[in-house]
Amino acid sequence: MRAVLVSADAARPGGRAPLAALAALGHEVTVAVPERWRDATGREHRVTRERDGALAIHPIPVSGDLAAPEALGWSGSALRKLLADVSPHVVDSTLPPWAPGSAAAARAARKGKRPFVAALTAAVAPSLGWSARRREADVLAIAAGVTAHNSLALQRAPSRCGTLPHAIVPRVPIDAPVSAPARRPDGMPFTVGFIGRLVPERGLDVLLRALALLTGDWWLQVTGNGPEREPLEALASRLGLAGRTEWHDGWPSPSIDGHWDAYDVVAVPSRATPAWADGDAAVALRAMAHALPVVVAGTGALGEMVGDAGLVVPEGDVEATAEALHRLRESAAERRAFGQAGRQRVLAQFSADALARRRAEVWDRVRVGL
Repeated sequence: MRAVLVSADAARPGGRAPLAALAALGHEVTVAVPERWRDATGREHRVTRERDGALAIHPIPVSGDLAAPEALGWSGSALRKLLADVSPHVVDSTLPPWAPGSAAAARAARKGKRPFVAALTAAVAPSLGWSARRREADVLAIAAGVTAHNSLALQRAPSRCGTLPHAIVPRVPIDAPVSAPARRPDGMPFTVGFIGRLVPERGLDVLLRALALLTGDWWLQVTGNGPEREPLEALASRLGLAGRTEWHDGWPSPSIDGHWDAYDVVAVPSRATPAWADGDAAVALRAMAHALPVVVAGTGALGEMVGDAGLVVPEGDVEATAEALHRLRESAAERRAFGQAGRQRVLAQFSADALARRRAEVWDRVRVGL
């Protein structure tokens, strides 16, 4: 099958790895990307046309602030020309449906009489202006199929979307090491890991209060920065946990992979707010990929992503969080069992190959529906 995939992430070389899995399935994939992107230092880069077997990168002129790629305007004429040249069986956008790029792609697909697949990305309703709401409505009206980052995004979409060909396809696949890492030797203090921005919605205060109920030998390692750092350190001190807690500045995302073996369990005690929910469970899934057991709050998409391969407790429930940590501390066998189950779940459902298969199934179904 020939497909045109519209993606802002793929402008960066590091965002293209998942696309190779689609090509490996036998699809001819042309990826439309912004012709310019800006890295974390503010340096601007230009994208050139590339082809690697069945995978091609095709830059499209864009306008607007490169620091906000989802809000960029995309050249409709360039997208229409690309579709005329490629003659794809399907056009798929990974941008939110309110994004100008999705609207341009949807219009180009409709004009070229090609089925269009929209992406449902928001676990909670975003705060949008009138023009963005109109774009979202127009894009979803054109869509012949949808992918959703999680079930929450699908549920909050118009009911029509649930009747279209659809699949849950998280934004970023999870890379698992080739083999499960060796676990920490027996006799070392039970160590809980927390990785995340230090803001109220990440729920570190819940974890600290839960650990205050945990008797025996344990250790907490916190990795992250944020405006709540000082209040959280003060809370740890008031609870008598200062001597058992290490605080680390947030590592760049790739660097964290060298530190998973420091933990016995990873806790993700997130809490939802009117404007945010943990929609990708990235920390939990990456820990699971490294065969670590996880304790997560049943909020956002955490429960959906973790399933029965981890311990899911009610959001904000200090006692249930403490009980889950106690259970894992007391049983190395359970830690190993949850670790193995989590790793298998990630490999089966969240690897690049798994996500590519799910996306391709939507393509097949919308093509059949022509």
